[in-house]
Amino acid sequence: MKKLIILTGISGVGKTTLSKYIQNKIENVTVITVDTILEEICEMIGFHDSKGKKRNRTIALNCFKKMLEECMKREDEIILIDYPFKRIWKDFFDKISCKYDYDVLTVKLYGETFEQVYQRGCIRDLSNERSLIHETDSYDPSKKEKEIERKVQSEEVLRKIYESEARTDFIVGQELKLVNKDPESLEICFTEIERWVFS
Repeated sequence: MKKLIILTGISGVGKTTLSKYIQNKIENVTVITVDTILEEICEMIGFHDSKGKKRNRTIALNCFKKMLEECMKREDEIILIDYPFKRIWKDFFDKISCKYDYDVLTVKLYGETFEQVYQRGCIRDLSNERSLIHETDSYDPSKKEKEIERKVQSEEVLRKIYESEARTDFIVGQELKLVNKDPESLEICFTEIERWVFS
């Protein structure tokens, strides 16, 4: 049966790292990431304020939905998506996976501690490899602004999300809870997901 893997969890928990790891280990995996779509949109049209940035995110999420459906229409064998999805996404995933006959695994990724997750997120936010669109409320791609002072996410806000499990409070299909505590744990996480994929 065709497989859909929904990889979710709060910012900084290592979703993208695990997603890339899986992609390198399993052939024929189609990976769709909302952040990549958002970055491409912002590089094309930019934004001038927080409302514009939010509008671009809405466009990105709509593009994501269309891309996922197109991949399912062509019957991609394994589709992997990663994003800090909220409960409101459950109905969409239930319906689309049923419509195209996909077996679904919801992977809820956690860190060993909140402090570890927050530290990892700060390192990512301050990295030059991180797209600038995440760090500002005004971005003009024609100017290629490189002097934007990078900022980290609010520890208080992220802690509330972490403690309420607001990015892992839904299940579509089967549920798998994994802890990403160090580089070595990636292989353990991958093995659990691989076992489901080929079951």
